[in-house]
Amino acid sequence: MTCVSVSLSNTCRYQCYSILAEEFLTSREMYEQEAKKHTEKHAGKSLDDMEKKLMDPVPQFVPQHLLCPLTKKVFVDPVRTVYGTVYERKAIEEHLKQHKYDPLAGPGHELEMSDLISDWNMKKMVIDYRSRQIQ
Repeated sequence: MTCVSVSLSNTCRYQCYSILAEEFLTSREMYEQEAKKHTEKHAGKSLDDMEKKLMDPVPQFVPQHLLCPLTKKVFVDPVRTVYGTVYERKAIEEHLKQHKYDPLAGPGHELEMSDLISDWNMKKMVIDYRSRQIQ
């Protein structure tokens, strides 16, 4: 954003406008080129890529019990199966769209979406762990 100070009747007011909007008003072709560059630069990035860039590049030890066995990432929305295994909700739901069994227990251990229960204890452990990482 670019801000310009404009004085009107002894009153100072600020008029803010974006550089892209200014370019659009002066040259639509230039605006479209800049917008295309910005889109190519940012739109193709996944959330994982952006998270890696923002996170500390030094690998940190994460207790294994806080990692989903399917995604190998720290839980966000952990659910427990009737077999006692904890998974990330989105990961196990994706698995269950194709297979009707617990992935770690294997075929013969039938599992349905209704068998998944939010694991509040695991969620609390993850929150506690992340809180300690911030301090």
